Amino acid sequence: MDVMPMTGRPRVRRSKNDASVASLIEELKHAVDEGKYAAHSLFPSERQLCEQYGVVRRVAHRAMECLEQEGIVYRRARSGTFVRGPVGGPELQSRLRTVTFVEDRWPMPDNLRFNLREYLAAYTATFDGTGIQMRFVPSPGDDRGFEHYFLDTVPLQEQACILVNVTPSAFMKWMQEHRVSYVVQHYTEYPCDGLPEHHSVIVNKFRGAFEMVRHLLDLGHRRIGFMGPLDSNDLNGAVYRGYCAGMEWAGLMPGSEDLVNLATDDVEATVGPAMKFLDRKDRPTALFLQTDAMAQGVLTAAHRLGIRVPEELSVAGYDDSPGADATDPPLTTVASPRYRLAHTAAEMLLAIAKGGFQSWQQRVLDCRLVVRKSTAAPGGASTEQRQGPRA
Repeated sequence: MDVMPMTGRPRVRRSKNDASVASLIEELKHAVDEGKYAAHSLFPSERQLCEQYGVVRRVAHRAMECLEQEGIVYRRARSGTFVRGPVGGPELQSRLRTVTFVEDRWPMPDNLRFNLREYLAAYTATFDGTGIQMRFVPSPGDDRGFEHYFLDTVPLQEQACILVNVTPSAFMKWMQEHRVSYVVQHYTEYPCDGLPEHHSVIVNKFRGAFEMVRHLLDLGHRRIGFMGPLDSNDLNGAVYRGYCAGMEWAGLMPGSEDLVNLATDDVEATVGPAMKFLDRKDRPTALFLQTDAMAQGVLTAAHRLGIRVPEELSVAGYDDSPGADATDPPLTTVASPRYRLAHTAAEMLLAIAKGGFQSWQQRVLDCRLVVRKSTAAPGGASTEQRQGPRA
């Protein structure tokens, strides 16, 4: 099976079985994320997966292999396959006593609090029963006094750190020099130039954007606009790069008139530029937005202009933030694996503290396409009417 790269032009020749495997993997990951299969519980057998999800044995077998490779499930000889849970036990508790979470914005802004809630739920579930204390501090602004970010009542070797969406180079080097275990947990890929080698968990936002463009192309759209930061070198540029890759794959080159360079995560701040963009006869038939908040602003603008969604304009967002399913119409979007991101980072940190890795580890998590009623064929019925619900 061809594997989608994180950057560059994707290879997309996929068989029907490949597509079925990818779809089943996403379904199973979502089920684990939502707690349908609890930690250390027996996972369905390949035969049971075939019955429950209506797939052939080859698809179920390949999906199970991929889940095992990603560390989501593990096998026990003559016992079956189980969901991987938190790494813990008395041996670990005596080694690791405190985890410090470092982020630029503690507390997070109101519009990002949904991220924090899912992060906290994942951290709590992972560290529950270990006796490990959790602390939250803002990212250090300089290279002085890094020891103050840790407890002076606990030896440094018994403390660890998760860097949440930040990569302070001097701080990372200081932690390595002082043998403090840490993991970078990041919402997207980030430049590593000048950073020491380190363990990380990141989200493949590039692929999520590419898959959304493919979804719109499959519906029949050929003019697909984009609204968001257009600087591909920016941290938020992965969505734009994925959009461009999807258009390039289809042999389409979006013109400047179909692009809006806007960096905001505010609904009201999007409405004005969206109305100006949409109030013309030659507008695109579909519009892909950097965030769900921007997509909600576009829905508001379309309503004020009398543009019907999705009959006259398909609208798609990114993040699957709270309320995305309650817009009018419910928003098609890309779901970032927020809970799984934090859970994976916490589990990796525990394994590192226990000496579980012999080399630097990087986990790359895929996003999930969530198809609702805001996208449809140009001038046609909604996606759910044509294909049935997928989320």
